[in-house]
Amino acid sequence: MTGALDLLSGGIDVTRPVMVSLVHASAPAELAELRVRVEAMFNVRELSEHQMGPAVTCHTGPGAVGAAVLQPTEEELELIG
Repeated sequence: MTGALDLLSGGIDVTRPVMVSLVHASAPAELAELRVRVEAMFNVRELSEHQMGPAVTCHTGPGAVGAAVLQPTEEELELIG
């Protein structure tokens, strides 16, 4: 999972805030582990967690986890408070 997190951090300034969305396919324990790693790696301002829907899960299978990271600009940070 570390290699995937390294890819995820490409182009991200870890000193600036990010918004993160985590997803899982019937894998809450793996999602919790991913959350710990993401929170240690980034300056997380907002984090959401979701279970994948059946359309995605039928292709990934149970146990899959995923993450998306958005780093807002300074102007966007002011808008989202």
